[in-house]
Amino acid sequence: MHVDPPTSSAVLSKEFDGIVKRIDYLAAHVTSSGLNDNPIQNLCFEIKNWNSRTAKAGLKINRVSLGSGPKFRQGINIDTDGSYTMIIWVGLSANSPQSFEIVKE
Repeated sequence: MHVDPPTSSAVLSKEFDGIVKRIDYLAAHVTSSGLNDNPIQNLCFEIKNWNSRTAKAGLKINRVSLGSGPKFRQGINIDTDGSYTMIIWVGLSANSPQSFEIVKE
């Protein structure tokens, strides 16, 4: 996972270090470590090359599904090259390790 300092978001793509093999079926499994002196606070994921303007993302945190709502927002950004980037915001505060699974629905 790469964190882009200007936006403080995790940027994931098909080609990034083998994290995502087939974005059509599986987007990513990411583990983030939150500690007392460095807690997790309101994460944002950018998944490049989403390949669909209408496909929604599913999210599991620690293997528990989270439906869209005030703690899980998503949308599509069209990049300058015409490709789609899925933007996912997670309203979360934690000071322990968290596991995230993002899948294309």
